[in-house]
Amino acid sequence: MGIIERRTVREHGAVLGRLARLGIRPGDVDYLLCDHLYTRDLSCWLVTTSHQDDLGARPQAAFPNAKAVVQRDELAGPAELHPLQRPWYQMATYRHVPPEAFLPISGSVLLGPGGGG
Repeated sequence: MGIIERRTVREHGAVLGRLARLGIRPGDVDYLLCDHLYTRDLSCWLVTTSHQDDLGARPQAAFPNAKAVVQRDELAGPAELHPLQRPWYQMATYRHVPPEAFLPISGSVLLGPGGGG
């Protein structure tokens, strides 16, 4: 690693490794929070239904019991994308993720107890 990287890059570790250090097994994870779907490929995180050509296999879900919590508008949005937005969404990766793997929400939702004053 060069001097710039040493001063600016901070590696925090991979998700599964961090969870393992906390004693959390992937099968214990119930929800994944997704603030947006563009530039996201959730197929490696959630259960998929078939072989994916780009991966050369049917991916094993990192979190086999999890649902992706995502705004309802974000799920509906790709149906009416402007042509310049289409490259940002990888909708082909979602055709293998069953609809029940998503938990649509609308607006602000309290997901757990908050901290602070």
